[in-house]
Amino acid sequence: MRKVKINELENNLNNSYYKAYEKRYKQVYENECLWSSNNPSPDVIETIRNNGITTDQKILELGCG
Repeated sequence: MRKVKINELENNLNNSYYKAYEKRYKQVYENECLWSSNNPSPDVIETIRNNGITTDQKILELGCG
């Protein structure tokens, strides 16, 4: 019985998260906003400087949503 309630709670939390996520996506596209920026983030600049990455090297920045 307890396991069923925990699973129901997890499902409700997951559904709430994804519904909110979907709402944000719709708002962004309806308003023709961008998910990216032409301005580099301070964390990326710091990582490049701290690791001596040069302009002829490639990096991959992974962001989250």
